[in-house]
Amino acid sequence: MKSKRLSKAKRLPLDIITTLPETIIETIICLLPIEEAARTSILSREWRYKWTKIPKLVFLYSTVKWKPLPQTSRESLLHLLANCPSLKSLCLLITTEDFHGYENFNIVELFKCLPMIEHLMTFGDIIPSLVQASVPGELPTSLIHLRSCSIEEMGFCNVHELTFLVVLMKCSPNLEKIKLKVISITATAMSLALSKHRQPEQHLSSVQDLRRHRHVCWKTVEVMVEGDGQRRIDPTEMEAKRLSLDIITTLPQTIIETILCLLEIEEAARTSILSREWRYKWTKIPKLELIETLVLPMPTKKTKLPDYEYTDKIATARKYMYWRCKFFYIIHQILLLRQGPIHEFTLVLNAGDACLEIDQIILHLSRNHTVKIMELNFMNESCSYGIPFSIFSFHHLTDLQLDYCDFNHKPIFNGFGSLTRLSLKYVTISRESLLHLLSNCPSLKTLYLRQLDEHYHGHEHPNIMELFKCLPGIEHLTTYGSIVPFFVQASVLDELTAASLFHLKDFCMELMNFDDVYGLTFLAVLMKCSPNLEKIRLKINTNDDYDVEAVKLEEFSGILEVYSDVWLEHLNEFGIKQFRNLKPEMELVKFILARSPNLKKVNLVTCMLLDKNEELEMTKVLLRAPRVSPVEILVENGVKDYDDEYDL
Repeated sequence: MKSKRLSKAKRLPLDIITTLPETIIETIICLLPIEEAARTSILSREWRYKWTKIPKLVFLYSTVKWKPLPQTSRESLLHLLANCPSLKSLCLLITTEDFHGYENFNIVELFKCLPMIEHLMTFGDIIPSLVQASVPGELPTSLIHLRSCSIEEMGFCNVHELTFLVVLMKCSPNLEKIKLKVISITATAMSLALSKHRQPEQHLSSVQDLRRHRHVCWKTVEVMVEGDGQRRIDPTEMEAKRLSLDIITTLPQTIIETILCLLEIEEAARTSILSREWRYKWTKIPKLELIETLVLPMPTKKTKLPDYEYTDKIATARKYMYWRCKFFYIIHQILLLRQGPIHEFTLVLNAGDACLEIDQIILHLSRNHTVKIMELNFMNESCSYGIPFSIFSFHHLTDLQLDYCDFNHKPIFNGFGSLTRLSLKYVTISRESLLHLLSNCPSLKTLYLRQLDEHYHGHEHPNIMELFKCLPGIEHLTTYGSIVPFFVQASVLDELTAASLFHLKDFCMELMNFDDVYGLTFLAVLMKCSPNLEKIRLKINTNDDYDVEAVKLEEFSGILEVYSDVWLEHLNEFGIKQFRNLKPEMELVKFILARSPNLKKVNLVTCMLLDKNEELEMTKVLLRAPRVSPVEILVENGVKDYDDEYDL
């Protein structure tokens, strides 16, 4: 039987509270009503006297069953107060019934016993008894130390209450706070109570007399109505309370602008309805992003315009023009409402070869704003928008991205002296203009070049040496594998190493082809011309046009032998996406491993799903290959769209 009890005790939850420190237990008991705290004595022997040691006692009439309060006499109370010369705080919550024989003292006798009082609290019920006889114009004793006064259950149904309050304020020159808890009564009851008194104008004269005493220095007057819990708060206090709740408005202006910049322009403009302070905040943010599909969604079958049919091509064109005009109208309205400079500007829309509205927008920005970051994306492959000459007026540009446009300008422009990042995606340009543009960007650090053969006027391409000579300070270079063969074909192999990319640290080639040797030749030349290269990322072309059988391992190995003297002393990371585990790809990885003494990580993401055995076999082959550093080799499964950009 005893063993059963022990096993049952083991199943019981642990007594976590008893194991707490004594101070925490006392804090918990202090939070309980005194009656509940006393009941903890029955928990166990350890808890029998814990409630008697807590440092806080709170007795509430509503929770404790009190016996009738003992009555006191007038003489005893006055004697008690008179023998407390250092008394600073008095809470006198008694009524007339609490005195023997209902013998009350007056206001003069009370305040004579309180020469040092600073905080006074009393009931409104006892005030009539204090001023029942007569109230002097001023008290013989001045309550010079009184700073706060609180009166509970004040009904304003008796003239004596207001009289007491006025006399108290006149005799307390240092009074700072008055708190009145008013009983919720109707206006009819108050008027009937005041009409019973013969001289209701007596307290009004007292109030008028109070106005002449300018020495009164109240700081807070608080009135609380019992029952409804409402307060009449000073407007200044209301404003302070509102600001304390509105956390965002109190933030610094720079943080508010950063938050608004993260919103779409439509959502940012809607913040103008929050308050007067927020009405024009959105017009001062330094970033403006205008995307046609977000600002004004194109019409669909669900959002048809009246009087047109989508089956008619002319009607469709009219609807498109209506939507386009509406979009440009929104842009002009936004620019007119601007109150601050624009440092970042983004415009994304489907434009044709010529658009006067876009020319005007770019001209307006070049004259009125110091734009530093600009992105222009016109999303039209068949008909490229011609960039206006006013683009070269942005002398403060540090970041420029051009997508699907025509850069048809003679090589006489000045370029961008402050530009550090340039991105050209499907930009139609001539060989001379491209080289002139790159040569006139002396601060260029990052270049993203994604083009096809048809994007060069006359199909005339720059060679590798010309391209590298225009990039003396380049640090990050990303190019497209489809244009690389034309760079190599226009080059003389004996002169490829004439230019040195001394500052290049990061190189990325998207859609690199292994069905010819041009991609590998470009990569080998770049590695030889970049002594400080730290990171190489390749993404292999695996589309349907990729011809695996066209790859000749002998030609591939011959290119690697020509550049066998390449030494990548600073390379620490090498990665390939869409890896197929073909012999040319594997030979390239082995070539990198054997010439990178500081290589730390090789990441190969395959284009097909491999089982564990295939993945393990691939890893073994790479681990057995000659290498000059203790590199970490990771092989990951990944099936991704071939047109996705490499993670930059």
